[in-house]
Amino acid sequence: MKRSSVHTAWFAAASLAASLVAANCALPEAPRRFALVYGVTDYPGTTNDLTYPAIDATEMTGVLGSSGWMTQAKTNSAATKAAIQADIGALSAGLSPDSSVLVYFSGHGTSSADTAYFIPYDGLSGTASCISLSEIKAWFDTLPCRNKILILDTCYSGGFVDAGSAIDTAPQAYGPLDGGTTAEFPSSAYANFSRLLELNAAAVDSDLFVLSAAGSRELSYESSGFGGGNGVFTSFLIGAASNADADKDKLVTLSEAYSYASLGVTSYWNAQTWNQYNGVGYADFLPHLSGQRRDVVLFDRR
Repeated sequence: MKRSSVHTAWFAAASLAASLVAANCALPEAPRRFALVYGVTDYPGTTNDLTYPAIDATEMTGVLGSSGWMTQAKTNSAATKAAIQADIGALSAGLSPDSSVLVYFSGHGTSSADTAYFIPYDGLSGTASCISLSEIKAWFDTLPCRNKILILDTCYSGGFVDAGSAIDTAPQAYGPLDGGTTAEFPSSAYANFSRLLELNAAAVDSDLFVLSAAGSRELSYESSGFGGGNGVFTSFLIGAASNADADKDKLVTLSEAYSYASLGVTSYWNAQTWNQYNGVGYADFLPHLSGQRRDVVLFDRR
């Protein structure tokens, strides 16, 4: 099913590393990493429901928690616009400059007047009740930390990859059902993140990393055939935690996770599902990643 527009315990800000004292000198506390995870399967009414976003959120919470993130998950009616804004703001007191904050959302997305939105539980009444890039950037800007990550498994989520502060690696409309083309997209682009960073040296720097399931003109999809029932993109992102450590340092960075998920979507959805369901409305799509002058760790397997 496409994702177009139409466990709720708060965690304490606890230390991630024990305080070790040697020769009367305490080692510094490891930077704190907070993940806010949301998934909306059951929207108000009966016509806009999805199948797997709440499962996406539960499974993402588990894989992030096992990688050292302090997590909070909210699904369905708990994942409102006001709750997401409040949850982000509440983190401020527990952060240091080297802390990391991650927000993940799985559910519907929409686009209006070239502006992309993701749709919280109470967002079906119009774009004013949805969440745009400018809004969530303003919420992130209140946080006194350097590493801020937004991950979206929604339709049109490539619209959150800010062209003003990031250089993207994939076309915003890839498949013919989205007005794009099936022309060859070089696989080397997935591994060319170092070049992306180099190009970004001339761009305006931003402290927000954005990883999106699809382009700004593309739908994203969910399926029972991926991860036992997940968003297609999310199933590969979860798999990246165990399989995307390209340099074998037991740390999976955002760029490594992007490369793995992008190749997975290309190889298993775009190459196979498009052919299998041609003419039924299932289009191919590509994930997107905003560029920075640096990379960040997403999954820690040490």
